[in-house]
Amino acid sequence: MIAKRIDMREASKSRATRLAKYVTSELDKAGRVADVFIANCLSDDPLIAAKEMEICQARNMRAKDDKTYHLLLSFPDGERPDADRLREIAAAAAKALGYANHQRIAVVHDDTDNLHVHLIINKIHPTRHTIHTPRRDFKILAELCAKLEHDNALIRTNHEPGKTATEAKTHDMDAHSGTASFLSYTRKKALLILAAAQSWDALHRELAEAGISLRLRGNGLVMVDHTGTVAVKASTVARDFSKAKLEKRLGAFTQYDASRTTPHAETPLLEKPRSTYQKSPISGTSQLYQQYRQENKTVREERKTQLATLWEQQKQSMQRIATSAKLELPKAASYHLKRTLRLRARNTANAAIASVRRSMLQKRQEIRNQHKPLSYIEWLKREAGRGNIPAIYALRKRGAVTPALINITTRDLRNTRLIAAKIAHVTGRGTLFYRAGQDVFRDNGRHISVKCDVSDAGIQAALRIAMAKFNGQPLTVNGTQEFRERCMAVAAKANLRLTFADPDMEQKRQARLPAEVTQTAVSKIPQEEKGLVKEHARDRIQHESLKSQNRGMTR
Repeated sequence: MIAKRIDMREASKSRATRLAKYVTSELDKAGRVADVFIANCLSDDPLIAAKEMEICQARNMRAKDDKTYHLLLSFPDGERPDADRLREIAAAAAKALGYANHQRIAVVHDDTDNLHVHLIINKIHPTRHTIHTPRRDFKILAELCAKLEHDNALIRTNHEPGKTATEAKTHDMDAHSGTASFLSYTRKKALLILAAAQSWDALHRELAEAGISLRLRGNGLVMVDHTGTVAVKASTVARDFSKAKLEKRLGAFTQYDASRTTPHAETPLLEKPRSTYQKSPISGTSQLYQQYRQENKTVREERKTQLATLWEQQKQSMQRIATSAKLELPKAASYHLKRTLRLRARNTANAAIASVRRSMLQKRQEIRNQHKPLSYIEWLKREAGRGNIPAIYALRKRGAVTPALINITTRDLRNTRLIAAKIAHVTGRGTLFYRAGQDVFRDNGRHISVKCDVSDAGIQAALRIAMAKFNGQPLTVNGTQEFRERCMAVAAKANLRLTFADPDMEQKRQARLPAEVTQTAVSKIPQEEKGLVKEHARDRIQHESLKSQNRGMTR
């Protein structure tokens, strides 16, 4: 289990009502909100409870710190504690941080590969109205996670920090975007160069060969790529790259000069670097990445064109308002009458200008939302949701997923189909979510997993997807005895043409079949199943070309 405090850069994003609205909305994702727990509030509605928290926070006028504590509790792949245990874990986390009596809202999300809980806690005490901010909370959370894992028999996770803050930041950036960042490139290239450099000339020369230049900016140093368009603060790459530490070691800073020669070499600094930073995908093929870049380029150009057109429309509207505001006043009019007419015309023009600006602001925001460039991972997820099979494989290469406790799979995963139709949404690791009525089940490439409270209709839909995915192979059902019994009953009642790998389950399934079905050697395929297989047959053609990738993934 991992516990992490989520910091908001903008104070408005940390408002309790805004956080509650975000974590409780489905966001067009199947089964996103699994459960909600509210403590120390009068209302059971999360949005109203968040409003109660803001009313309590308003009683404290002196605190300048953020008044809302946002905690994220995430569980390893395949681990999904029940609702009662999650409620106890959320309460234990609040108590450990000193928020036992504070108002809190816990929202469980099950729309990703890792079950996680968003905990929104009011830092203002409900009766004393004083603010409480735990010091060194990362230590408290690490000890808490170790204790909860031991007490609740959860999967053990390493809570000792294995990375520096910069390494963690680099990893998060690359994982979020799906591409190698300039920060990760500079860390890979510059750290060894720094360790060997004995002078500013040597440091500049070695960095230039890697396509990096070290420049002054403000009171510190920045590292810039060979194009001069991407930069990162030098001290972010490593603390040893701060200006103060470098000057202490190498003397006063000297600017980069390509025409100078180093004291150790007769040749000038290289004009063309040996290696340069190129944004490249962490997972996926170059063809997919080129397609992504081309689409993003088209989106940016279209957005730029529409914004320029909108700006011209605004200028024309302003000119029309300014022209209409000019009055031809009668010469015989008195001074006070002219003044009144001019004031009225000016107020009318100002109101019209304000209306135009509001309208144009709304239209600009609509254009930006409609033509918003996506990160590579977001683009892969969108394409996977549309049935792009290479995009699904690219996402699944990012990391293996641990099987869920209740799932349907097969023994031989080499001859499987990739079902890419009727997808509700896709996670960052390529797990496909399907929706059947109110039931949600997921396909991570190795098995179809369902929830404990799935209905019979959901089990039937999961079995049909498994039949199409595993190409008619015997199905292995993992889970409780009750779930296995329900699978046998649903398969027999719906007359599904499948075979269970467990001989006992298969024998019981055949025993439950109607008499007229058991007397025939081969039963007819139900029309619904024919439609499902026909619907997914087109995926088989693309799958053959990618079978080698699938073998590598499923070993």
